[in-house]
Amino acid sequence: MSKLSADEHKSYMDIVEDAKEQSEHIAKSPIDHQREHFENLSTDVNDLIVLLGTEKMYYTEIG
Repeated sequence: MSKLSADEHKSYMDIVEDAKEQSEHIAKSPIDHQREHFENLSTDVNDLIVLLGTEKMYYTEIG
């Protein structure tokens, strides 16, 4: 965290907050509603990878 700029830190906190909210909805919703929130959670995870980077290979869905 200490390596992040102020803007990056704010982006990180926004993504984490949204991911937490999506996870809470997934935990207490019917499956069709869970799918909607899982898509958003997947976007949050991808946004974190873009922000923080990774040395690992990862794949994203196109389209």
